[in-house]
Amino acid sequence: MRKNYLLLVVLLIGTTMAYAQVKRPISKQMTTSFDAKKEIQSSTLKVTEVEVKDSKANVQAAPLQDVSIFSFSAVRPAASADLSVMYPRPAGTYIAGMTGTGGLFYPTFVGPGVKPLVYTTASNTTGTAYSWKVGTSDVSSKVDSKGYLNYGVYPGYSTTTPTLTGTYSASTATYQYGKGTTLSGQTMANQYVLYGIPAGRPLTNADYWYGGLYGRYSEGKEFGPAYSYNGVPCDGVVSRFDAPLSPITIDSVIVLAGPSTGSDLQVIPEGRSLTLELRYLTANNIISDELIASATVTQANFKQIGTNYGSLLFEFVEEEDGFIFPYSVILKDAPFVAIVKGFDSSYNIRFLLSGNADLANGNAYTMHNGQISYFQDSYGNNDCNLFFELFGIFNCFDIDEDTDVLIAPTAGGTASTTGGEDGYWAEVFSTFEIDDIYIEDIPEWCQLIYDDYYYDQYSLYMFTVQAEALPAGIPGRSGYVTLSSKNTLCTFKVVQGTPTGIDMESLSLTKVVNGDNAFQLTYTADYNDVSVYNIAGQLIGTYQLPSSGVYEIPTTSLSGGVYMLKFSGKTNQTVKVVK
Repeated sequence: MRKNYLLLVVLLIGTTMAYAQVKRPISKQMTTSFDAKKEIQSSTLKVTEVEVKDSKANVQAAPLQDVSIFSFSAVRPAASADLSVMYPRPAGTYIAGMTGTGGLFYPTFVGPGVKPLVYTTASNTTGTAYSWKVGTSDVSSKVDSKGYLNYGVYPGYSTTTPTLTGTYSASTATYQYGKGTTLSGQTMANQYVLYGIPAGRPLTNADYWYGGLYGRYSEGKEFGPAYSYNGVPCDGVVSRFDAPLSPITIDSVIVLAGPSTGSDLQVIPEGRSLTLELRYLTANNIISDELIASATVTQANFKQIGTNYGSLLFEFVEEEDGFIFPYSVILKDAPFVAIVKGFDSSYNIRFLLSGNADLANGNAYTMHNGQISYFQDSYGNNDCNLFFELFGIFNCFDIDEDTDVLIAPTAGGTASTTGGEDGYWAEVFSTFEIDDIYIEDIPEWCQLIYDDYYYDQYSLYMFTVQAEALPAGIPGRSGYVTLSSKNTLCTFKVVQGTPTGIDMESLSLTKVVNGDNAFQLTYTADYNDVSVYNIAGQLIGTYQLPSSGVYEIPTTSLSGGVYMLKFSGKTNQTVKVVK
């Protein structure tokens, strides 16, 4: 095996044209995904005033450095004579934020392509039965054993948000996130989900449409130095982000803020600054001491948007030989926080917030000399979100699991998938240009080739290998091709001949899916046990496989990342999975 960090495009010069006519026809499913559209329009709506939230809230101190996420299951729609249902933002996705000129996108979830988004349910009536539609298409078949919808489409596409229908006895209720919401006099009939959009955009946990855009609570409580808890002034604010469904590459963080008193937009005193830090959370929701990245702003980085608020742009830069260079930060699929600190009573600043509209996804905390507090609603949940916006892109780089084994001719030549169809190559969905894709590993007897014919339309690359002839006297051989791009890996297998210990039928029938808190295994009776290793090669555990051909390995204790599952028995096989 060899590891090669040369840009893939450099390795492939002269190969694309030779194989330009060898393509797998795109299936009809790709062009008829439920009401999927290639492009999405954004509204030009501009919020011009910061409203004052008229809400009563109690302040409660959370344990030191513990920024737990509050469970949606703790909150239900208000009890009434009528049946009511709803669902929150799918975990691991974010909401399209505000543009640099103050424009808003329609109510929009943004997530990666390929991986399905999980929509949970809630009702004010126990025993409610649910069904789902996306557009006019019934997608209830994609509901898991918990009643949650698992739905996604190909990268670069969008759909409307799903419609949830609840039924109890003779009562029926429907709910579609974003539909009918009103902001600044504009009512939304359109609401979307964007999957693996290749262009960067602001991504936030806060919701303008449902939660509003506010400066403080009616009692005067706010996020900034004017607020104190137990007599200790606020000296930092924290926004918690749940683990993204796939790694995110960001180059800046946008924070909405305004003056605490008066109309003077000088929120940072002359000669002073603010610092933003990104840090991961531990398994116990403790803020890690390890710094991911930091950025600093002064008043010069403040841009007015409305009459009494604007944005602070925290850009990630580094200095080398007296020159300043911007750089991108890659956030892996683990929960993290963005912290703004460095202010005191001389700063006339408050950070803007939204309510939760009973969706209980509160992410906002205040810091008081190391102590953390939050604003609590009547359910005891975190009441609000801060408008911290990550300007970035979800890293989508994943292979169609039906094309992850290529069979190379024994006489040498172009490999195809186990389907055996000529030109049937490994299909990889990617938000990255080919210049950003690297070869991490490839068998010595293979040369990688690719086809980008479908990239502009479907965000799809097709990869295969040109294999050397199988040496005389060797029944067969196999190896893995591993590609990387921006902290994400993609692997497919190449088999030539009949390698000892490999049964081709077993190979094609073995699947591992990263499910809800478990790796879901499907396999043939040829395997007796499976061992799980992390990317560093450390053994996590070995499990005996039942003869049923179906098994689940719990993953609640595993951190996000790449794992290798080694199946053993009459034959042996290794399968990669990303948690």
